[in-house]
Amino acid sequence: MILILTLASFTAVYAQGESKCFQNQSLQGENSVVFEVKGNEVSGTFSVDDGDIDSVKTYEFTGVRSGSVLRIKFDGVVFPDVAPSEMKSLNWTLLKIGDREILRIKFYGKNYKTNKYADYFADFESCKPSYATLLKTAKVVQFAKGKTSANVPLFFKDTNDRKIFSVNIRKGQILKIDAVGCKVSVHLPSGKHYEFVEWENENGTEKSFTSTTIDELEIKPIPQTGNYLIVLQKMAEEARPSTVTFKITN
Repeated sequence: MILILTLASFTAVYAQGESKCFQNQSLQGENSVVFEVKGNEVSGTFSVDDGDIDSVKTYEFTGVRSGSVLRIKFDGVVFPDVAPSEMKSLNWTLLKIGDREILRIKFYGKNYKTNKYADYFADFESCKPSYATLLKTAKVVQFAKGKTSANVPLFFKDTNDRKIFSVNIRKGQILKIDAVGCKVSVHLPSGKHYEFVEWENENGTEKSFTSTTIDELEIKPIPQTGNYLIVLQKMAEEARPSTVTFKITN
């Protein structure tokens, strides 16, 4: 099985240690790893969430860090239950890819491209990329004089690669983003993720919210004046996104 990665980066440093959070989206649900490093000692949890709040499984672990390698031991079990895949190693690796930190863990499962079972490495993305981190590498979107839309070419090396754009826009305007084949998320000028209603019932008493969509996203009206950061990643390895279009209307 090949896990679909989700985009992500959060590291908070405290006096008592360094806390880290990583996530990976699989076909069965979301796996997350949260831990704290104090010196060379590591302690945290590995959670398996298949979407049912009553069936979230959480496994506590301890371990030691040696350079970029975490040597992990789980309490009472050898490996967490991530069926139909299997975790194959308790030696995890922290990697830096550009401005992102990745947690790499070995699994065994079915490769749906080859239809065979084999060992593979799953990269867990950092949970919440910060606005300040993304802003450092963001490309400013320029609109030609008299134009309200701009097309920008895209090229992704893989599903881990991301493209970040900055759009300056006024409160009350409308921003539409079209990026076929891409996962789309937006950071407000305040630094928070833009969240929108994904589903609501007929009378509006029950709603679910999300901060990520596929192919397109429209924000109307814009809630704050300032620089909005748009983060794009291709939705699957076989996807071939070629352009993104930004359109601003009053």
